[in-house]
Amino acid sequence: MIRKLADVGLQGQRMAVLLCEQYYDFAQELADAYMVMERGEVIAKGPGHEMQAKGIRQLVAI
Repeated sequence: MIRKLADVGLQGQRMAVLLCEQYYDFAQELADAYMVMERGEVIAKGPGHEMQAKGIRQLVAI
């Protein structure tokens, strides 16, 4: 449903979706773009398809 809302929107109007997600795989699957913050500072950002290659999983792992 999230992908459909981003692609089609409501009543034909596209919309932006801000996803704050704790499950990395789910977020990676849906992300058009990503941004990782640490203590209020952006430490990584880019297109969603680069998340794996850039090692983003390691940045968000607890």
